[in-house]
Amino acid sequence: MVTFRMNESQSLTKAPKPQGEALEEALENILELIIEIPAITQMEIMDKMGISRASVQRIMNRLTTSEILVREGGKRYGRWKVEK
Repeated sequence: MVTFRMNESQSLTKAPKPQGEALEEALENILELIIEIPAITQMEIMDKMGISRASVQRIMNRLTTSEILVREGGKRYGRWKVEK
């Protein structure tokens, strides 16, 4: 028999997909988190904001393609830099 355990931060409910004003607010909040903690991970952003990892990835992809957000260094030890 297999038993699965969840952390306090995990839940079975789906996080809503940010759209419209909520998307813009999520985008701004992610930028603020990255300015405060440049080495923050997508999982940490997900936990702090209460949105899905897919939403975090979608927003960060949007920021990197528009050259607002730049990754410096590698995946493991890199940092995010906000270009204004």
